[in-house]
Amino acid sequence: ADIIEFTKKKGIDVAVTSNATMFNENVAEKCLGYLSWFRASLNAGSTETYAKIHRTKKEDFNIVLDNLKNAVKIRNKNKYNCVIGAQFLLIQQNCNDATELAMILKDIGIDYFIIKPYSQHPLSDNRLGRELNYDKFIYLERNLKRYENKDFNIVFRKHTIDKLKENKPYDSCLGLPFCSYLDANGDLYACSAFLGNKNFVYGNIYKQKFSD
Repeated sequence: ADIIEFTKKKGIDVAVTSNATMFNENVAEKCLGYLSWFRASLNAGSTETYAKIHRTKKEDFNIVLDNLKNAVKIRNKNKYNCVIGAQFLLIQQNCNDATELAMILKDIGIDYFIIKPYSQHPLSDNRLGRELNYDKFIYLERNLKRYENKDFNIVFRKHTIDKLKENKPYDSCLGLPFCSYLDANGDLYACSAFLGNKNFVYGNIYKQKFSD
């Protein structure tokens, strides 16, 4: 919370993606007035599926839902501009939970719900992409849209799913001029895909200015 407040007061826009287990009422009270948006990573619609996919305790699922409820109440009471949403990583193990979670989140009162496909990070040990066929999940878009209204937006990333079938129209990454990744040790990387590879470190924030 202190980092968020400090950063915002320095004139930098701040947003958070989190599993939301620690985003309790006290933290939300301190943060929401400084955040442009808060997004919870929530990949299940039941305690059992949540524990399996997030590799944690079943009770954490209800903790996250309670935290989101409190965040919405605090945001609305104080008329903060923070947009509150949730993102769902669609895989075989949770495909039957998507509509159930949509109903839960709509009742809570968050602003949007994103359903996105899995993509392989170069440093990840998981190889889920080999067993996923997203063609059989497309029907979910129609089912999910039933719960959408003017206060609750559902984003089913079908365009991203379709892109997974295509060959990339470029030979090298086009994003490097537009982003950077600062780790806890102060090293500034070109991208999170290169974490740990010193060939992609621009410098260190403790030894140089960011502009340098």
